[in-house]
Amino acid sequence: MVEKKNKVAVVTITNGPCNYGNMLQNYAVVKTIEKLKIEVETLYNIEDASYLVSKKHKIKNYLYKYAKIGDYLNAERELNFFEFGTKYLNYSKPCLDSLNSNIINRYEYFIVGSDQVWNPKFSGKMSHWKYLLLGFAPEHKRVAYAPSIGVSEIPKDYERSFKDEVSKFKALSIREDKGKEIIKELVHKDAKVLIDPTMMLSKNEWEKVMKKPKKVNTDEKYILTYFLGGRTQRIDADLQSYQNNLNAKCYHMLDKNQKDVYVSGPAEFIYMIKNAELILTDSFHACVFAFLFKKPFLVYSRQGQEQGMMSRIDTLLTKFNINRKFVDSGINNELLEANYENGYEILDRERKKAIEFLKEALAIE
Repeated sequence: MVEKKNKVAVVTITNGPCNYGNMLQNYAVVKTIEKLKIEVETLYNIEDASYLVSKKHKIKNYLYKYAKIGDYLNAERELNFFEFGTKYLNYSKPCLDSLNSNIINRYEYFIVGSDQVWNPKFSGKMSHWKYLLLGFAPEHKRVAYAPSIGVSEIPKDYERSFKDEVSKFKALSIREDKGKEIIKELVHKDAKVLIDPTMMLSKNEWEKVMKKPKKVNTDEKYILTYFLGGRTQRIDADLQSYQNNLNAKCYHMLDKNQKDVYVSGPAEFIYMIKNAELILTDSFHACVFAFLFKKPFLVYSRQGQEQGMMSRIDTLLTKFNINRKFVDSGINNELLEANYENGYEILDRERKKAIEFLKEALAIE
């Protein structure tokens, strides 16, 4: 028997590895749609199946964590992600085939987003790329809610499928200005540029899901770093200077030598940013949460990545008038300055713009 409709499915990257931004924006999409009085699930497709929700993998992680064998730090970290995902993301029942008519009929709409779902580098097999382009869904059910392309151009061998599938969307939005340009050039359609879903939730809403990391002393002043591309000599030199000036300790989110920090899941990640004295990062979502929590932060160019990966951060800093937070902006920026009031006024308008898009896309009166 086909389940009745009235619900929507979120299609996003769920196959790991542990990624704070991915899971937090997945949560934000779910909560934003729920606030529109619509039932929503995160689609759990077998080809995109997350190892984080695999029972076999979960049992292995518990064994590693408590027996302190194997890569027990990553095991504990994955368990924290697993806890957050199963508690907040409303995973659907596993489906063997996204083309299955029961799956197609179960949902009124399929919403792809957010994250870099349209970055070909993360797509894997062509079948998975088309899955993230909603190639399995009827055209009238396809909605793109602030996906990110994350690169400066679509590779030639991906262009045809991108053009074919994106042209069929009922409602089309994107997360960065560069992505809008790419869609206009290749698909000849106008996509609305919407804010990342994590920005749709207020500081108070995020505080409800954050959690203090076990065994981490957050009562004393600390600087937090989160560098996906690694730290350079310049960053370490700056950090040493700031530590001396602020008389603060330093926590590194991705340093296995700081075990209790490293194992943090999404809920702990939010807590660490909210309570930091200063954040140094090359991460889009670290910038977002620093902005939402009115924290001082500095953005550095990411190492080992092409410039297109910075387009999301460029759009964020420009849109909310906080370009000064980029260390190479040439704009004067006081280290602990966090006056984002002008940015919050813009944020209020952007939230309304996104809600209007979703209401129209989902045919809500």
